[in-house]
Amino acid sequence: MFHLIPTKAQWRGWSLPSKATYIGTFLGAISILLAGFFFFLSPTRSNQEKSLRNDEEIKKQNEETKQQLVALDKKISETILPVTNKEEAERPLSDREREIFNEYEKWKHIAEQENIEFQFSLNAQLSYASALLRLAQYKEAESAFRTIHIAHPDNTIVMARLGITLMEMAKYQEAEEIFQRALAIDQSIDPNSDDVARNLNNLALLYYIQGKYAQAEPHYHRALAIKENVMGKDSPRVTTLLNNLALLYSAEGKYAQAEPIYQRVLSIDENALGKDHPDVAKSLNNLAALYSEQGKYIQAEPLYRRALAIDENELGKDHPAVATSLNNLAMLYYTQKKYDLAEPLYKRALAIFEKTLGEDHPNIATLLNNLAELYRAQGKYGQAEPLFQKALAISEKMLGKEHPEVANYLNNLASLYQAQGKYAEAESLYKRAVEISEKSLGPNHPNTITCRKNRDICRSKMLGQRGLN
Repeated sequence: MFHLIPTKAQWRGWSLPSKATYIGTFLGAISILLAGFFFFLSPTRSNQEKSLRNDEEIKKQNEETKQQLVALDKKISETILPVTNKEEAERPLSDREREIFNEYEKWKHIAEQENIEFQFSLNAQLSYASALLRLAQYKEAESAFRTIHIAHPDNTIVMARLGITLMEMAKYQEAEEIFQRALAIDQSIDPNSDDVARNLNNLALLYYIQGKYAQAEPHYHRALAIKENVMGKDSPRVTTLLNNLALLYSAEGKYAQAEPIYQRVLSIDENALGKDHPDVAKSLNNLAALYSEQGKYIQAEPLYRRALAIDENELGKDHPAVATSLNNLAMLYYTQKKYDLAEPLYKRALAIFEKTLGEDHPNIATLLNNLAELYRAQGKYGQAEPLFQKALAISEKMLGKEHPEVANYLNNLASLYQAQGKYAEAESLYKRAVEISEKSLGPNHPNTITCRKNRDICRSKMLGQRGLN
């Protein structure tokens, strides 16, 4: 019988060959046990091979992701052009642009999740941030532009985009500082460059929005002079500045000065682009709005209708530009108290915006407000109230609770309550509207004056009501 460990007596009784055999067997058994032990502690060869294969697959996937990002960098740079002015910042994304934007966000997220180091080009970053701006995702756009600005602190193109974003968010002081710095840099390089004209236009528009018309006008004139010298007086690239100058004159009631400018823009666009180009539709809308403001409804209507027809034929009946033209024509009918003609146009425009822009876009708030005003004018207060409230909620969510647009919607909702004799509710909203307007636009801005006047009238009626009681 073989014992694993012999006794002393057994060991002494064994011959030398027996002892040698035992020692060899014992050491062999130990080797087998140790091999088994390390088998369970260490990965097997197949596991090692599997691990190597996984590493190679991960490396291959990362390379494929990088290739996707390189291709996407080029694609988004070519498809979504960076905005150059406020008008472009408010232009909705096309279906193709939205598709590229969504693809960019998808792969950008994948790269971040997998810790893949990849630096998008400046153009791609600007295109992405511009898309956020055009989607009215202002906080995200501001963050994106600020990140780019940190990396490129003296790039005036980046500064212009950031300034436009801040202007949309009613951060006027910050926007002015950015625009002024960009202007100083570009002027030091070439005081008569197109870049200087761009900065002057942005500053002028900023002053216009704040009701600082006297400051806006000389900036527009100087920018226009540079632009005409660089591009030529009949270039379509001067029309944005011409439109802005005409808009300023219109706001000041200088209709005689605004009209020939709008007509000039229309002539330039028709000659350079053709009579059915979407930019011609914009020019028609602007001229029609000028006539409407003066009560020249007969002259305005055919221009609005022609603009609508161009947009529908050239862009499709569900394009956001069609919604804008529908809204403009509806407003013309509303002003003339042709409510039965205005309502279906407002509703169709609202449906287009909801389909193409999403339910929380500021343009949705504008349409809801306009439709609510239509119902309020007809005494349909029950239909108007939820629309006013929804417009206010969207504006607060997308623009912030201290934005001038919020003040406008508060004023309008207050007017609804006032019309129903709910003076306490109305006065509270008017008060908040005045506070926002004074803070964001200043005490002498036309909107602030209107809100303050409405508040005072409401207070007077409220006191009168208490006196009767």
